[in-house]
Amino acid sequence: MADATQKIYEYLKNRNSNIPPSVREICEATGYKSTSTVHRALERLQADGLIERADRSARGIALAKTESKEEQTSGLSVPIFSSVADFTNGKQSNTYTFQNSENDLFLLKMRSSNDFDFLKKGDLLLCKRTSKAKDGDIVIANVGRQVLLRRYNKFDEFYQLSTDTDDLPLTVMQLEIMAKAIGTINKI
Repeated sequence: MADATQKIYEYLKNRNSNIPPSVREICEATGYKSTSTVHRALERLQADGLIERADRSARGIALAKTESKEEQTSGLSVPIFSSVADFTNGKQSNTYTFQNSENDLFLLKMRSSNDFDFLKKGDLLLCKRTSKAKDGDIVIANVGRQVLLRRYNKFDEFYQLSTDTDDLPLTVMQLEIMAKAIGTINKI
């Protein structure tokens, strides 16, 4: 990489601002007087895939989204499902990346706020695929032909599934626990 290109790339990597710089700001910060020097360096960086540029934007310069091997092993992208039905059908709507997390995680986007007091519409419920749960856990359970998001309680001969708004919990003899909630990401 040429000196000017390397110097400009280092400047872009080490900036402490979320606002992209203009070409003139890059000139000022790197000591170059000619904007054409910066333009040529930016073209090289873009051709090398190190930056991305928006057409016709004075501040349309951003570092390319690349992952180093360290980032690939320390982060985990988990799917987001828009409903319990989408989870059972494997139909994800998006992904969310966690750092230093474990496998078998997914997010469930809440469509309403009337099942659990601590969840509002649009919140994300972090879930882990598992077949085990303790009393009081919020689980995704397969009950007959229904897959439900409910609070789990086990008794000697039956199970109870409920929400915070249920007057009468659902009592069943058999169920299959598919996942349990382990955290939330609340919409602000």
